[in-house]
Amino acid sequence: MTALNGPLVATVCSVGCLVGIWVCGRYPRRTVYVVAGFGGAAAALSMIWMPHTLVFFVIGVLGYNFFQGINYTAFTAFEYEIVGPGNPLAATQIALLTAASNAPISYMTRIDGHFYGKLGLAGMLAADGLSSIVVGTILLLVFWRIGTGRERPDVLLAGEAQA
Repeated sequence: MTALNGPLVATVCSVGCLVGIWVCGRYPRRTVYVVAGFGGAAAALSMIWMPHTLVFFVIGVLGYNFFQGINYTAFTAFEYEIVGPGNPLAATQIALLTAASNAPISYMTRIDGHFYGKLGLAGMLAADGLSSIVVGTILLLVFWRIGTGRERPDVLLAGEAQA
């Protein structure tokens, strides 16, 4: 178990980060962030119904962390997109955005713990997965309504460099 929750999770999450670079270069970062969350939700929810054996546990944990890696890359790319180039307050804005991202991590840890205490592992996985799906769906609807921002930041940056 130590090998799984240490080096294997770190390796698979890192691979997810690398895949996230490719995906974020082709799709809006906001959308990638939400869709990667859906992938993590699918991994969590599938663990409820998978056979409760070590092999399926490893598959579920590694799948969840693969999507977390994509999510980390998408979040960071989205931060840079929000801050924009040449921003004198970039470090402050990045720090504030990253700090704000810790709020959902904190409250989901509390919610997951509550459901684990009341309903066991299946309750915790269901709460985690369903929360991601509900919040992600709301975000996608908001993005659809207001737009997803800079669709091709590389084109924008190239144009700004010439100005």
